[in-house]
Amino acid sequence: MIAENSAGQSLNAAKSETISIGKPSGMPFYETFAKGNLQHKGWRTGTTQSDEAYTYEAWDFLSQTSIYYFPNDDYISVFPKTEGEGMACCKFYGYSTDGQTESLVSPHINVNSLNNITIKLWLYFIPDDGSKNELQAYVNRDDGEWEQVFTSMSLEGEEPGWREISLDIDANGAQRAQMKLSAIAHEGSPISIILDDISIEKSNISAISRHGMQNGNDGTTEYYSINGQRIDKPSNGLYIIRKGGLFTKEILK
Repeated sequence: MIAENSAGQSLNAAKSETISIGKPSGMPFYETFAKGNLQHKGWRTGTTQSDEAYTYEAWDFLSQTSIYYFPNDDYISVFPKTEGEGMACCKFYGYSTDGQTESLVSPHINVNSLNNITIKLWLYFIPDDGSKNELQAYVNRDDGEWEQVFTSMSLEGEEPGWREISLDIDANGAQRAQMKLSAIAHEGSPISIILDDISIEKSNISAISRHGMQNGNDGTTEYYSINGQRIDKPSNGLYIIRKGGLFTKEILK
């Protein structure tokens, strides 16, 4: 966005709050990035990049890409989860600053006063020894505050590959909702975060209770299932626990 008036055109980029307009998308909502394109209007991106001399477009929609996998000292070719379709790819580089965040925000989606919805997506999982980068998922209801519902930091595994993420969400009787997927660079890891086949549907089960707006960095304790979903009221079992920004695996008895 360029600012201009009678005195001429500004040399610096002008910034404005994003305003979502247009008709919300219906349910069920599917985004497969077919042929490397967005199927729904209203998607938008956000970035924390602040270098006025150079800010790159991190999100791209591709039919094929490759990533360098450090443990094998080799490149892995990555294709969409559904053959012949596309996928979303967030690019990071070695010079990406720690904490650089690139967000992909869905259009508004009519949830029509539903109590519970299920969000599913496929993430190309990279083990911790191959990348420190992180994916976080958020939802908001009727343009309220964003609530974090997922972090990839709690996922485990030894082999890279597609991993399905399924999140049961309390829609709280909202008329419409949005989803935000935030890719975050950590420790200069130049590895892309790759997503595919996003769906939002009515849930047939009762979702977990709505969480507080905490981020795990202020001394609060958060509990996640081994699949990455945040749990508000954990019972006995194995959990990934985040406190003070640190993750541990513990068994609650």
